[in-house]
Amino acid sequence: DSGGSTQEPSRTVTYHNTQKGDWFTRLRALYILPNDSSGSISTIPHSGVSVHPSWTGEFDFGYMFTKNLGCELILATSKHTLVGKKSLSGTKIATTWVLPPTLTLQWRFIPEYIVQPYVGVGVNYTLFYNEDCKLAGTHIDLEHSWGPALQAGMDMFFYKDWFFNVDVK
Repeated sequence: DSGGSTQEPSRTVTYHNTQKGDWFTRLRALYILPNDSSGSISTIPHSGVSVHPSWTGEFDFGYMFTKNLGCELILATSKHTLVGKKSLSGTKIATTWVLPPTLTLQWRFIPEYIVQPYVGVGVNYTLFYNEDCKLAGTHIDLEHSWGPALQAGMDMFFYKDWFFNVDVK
């Protein structure tokens, strides 16, 4: 024994540096803008339906496969109002709840910076539930749907591993 002490080299914790194996969780405000399409209501000629957009809360989580490549899954649900078009213009037809889980594969351009822009591509499956039709004697059939998802966003770190996020899908 040389009598000296053994010291480990000092280790600096670097925040704002996305790494392989990192998990992200977010709570966000989400604006759901449905891409609606409708034929005529069978009992009402020259009619159609439009779905109003809605604000809701969102929970999502992500995982980084490498420092640049990760994935994200969003989970949210929102209530929407269906209104008439054409001969039913302005008529409230129904309300429904929408669950649009979306899974994206993301690429972060500069994972070592405080501001980390990213793009993503993935898939969305939209489910409708608790439909409440306001037209007497009318049944509404809202079809669940698959669709592609494109994403662009940015995480802006402001304190250790806390960040603000802006995202468009």
